[in-house]
Amino acid sequence: MLTNRTLARINNRPRTIGRLTLLAVGGGTLILSALLYAFGILPPFTVLAVLGGVLLVLLYVTQKAKTIISLSYKGKLDDETTSCFSEVQEALEVLASSEGIWRLPVSLKSPKAGEVAPTPERKPARVELLPTPGIKAEVPIWRIGAGDGIIFFPEGMLFYGNDRYELVSYNALKMTFFSGRFFEESDLSSDATVMEMVWRFSRPDGSPDPRHRNDNVEIPVVL
Repeated sequence: MLTNRTLARINNRPRTIGRLTLLAVGGGTLILSALLYAFGILPPFTVLAVLGGVLLVLLYVTQKAKTIISLSYKGKLDDETTSCFSEVQEALEVLASSEGIWRLPVSLKSPKAGEVAPTPERKPARVELLPTPGIKAEVPIWRIGAGDGIIFFPEGMLFYGNDRYELVSYNALKMTFFSGRFFEESDLSSDATVMEMVWRFSRPDGSPDPRHRNDNVEIPVVL
C-alpha cells in the first residue's frame, strides 16, 4: 500500500539503468572467459559468450526492477476506502468522456448573469488512465493533468511534478462547480453547449457592423 515509507522509496528510486555497469560486467565476463578458455580451463568460447549474455540479462532485469515500486492492495482495503475509491473512479471516468478539458487559472471568476466573458487563458488537460512513472499498482489509476498532475490512489492523491510525488489527503480535495458564458474562438468540442452565435463586430442590436465587412465572423458563445 501507499505509505510515507513507500513514497520515500518511490521518490528515491533509481531513474535509469546503469549502462556502464552492464558494459563493465559484460566486457569483464568476455575477457575473463577468453583468458580461461585460452588456458584450457573452460569449455568452448561460444558457451562462455552465451553464459555472459545470460548474466547481462539477469543484471538488466534486476536493475530494471529497482526503478519500479509495486503497490499491493489485495485484501488490504476496508469497505469504506474501497467504496470511496470506486466513486472517485466513476466520477473521473465520466469526466474523461468530455472531448475538451482545460486547466484554468485559479484567479478565473465566473461571468455574471447575462454577461459573456472572453476566452480565458487555459491549458489543455487530460483525464485518463495513464502509466505512473516508477509505480506499478494492482488497481486502475486515474490521472488529471499533462506533464504533471494529480494521480488518484485508494489512500489519497499524489501530486506529480519534476519526476517526484507528493501525497495529498482526500480531505484536502475541494470540488466547486459553476457555469458561465464564454466566447469560444478556438475549435469547438463536439460536446460543447453552444448558447448562441454573435458577430465579432456588431451593432447594439446584434447585427453585423458594416464597417468590418472583411474581418467580421460569427463567434460561438458556449456554456
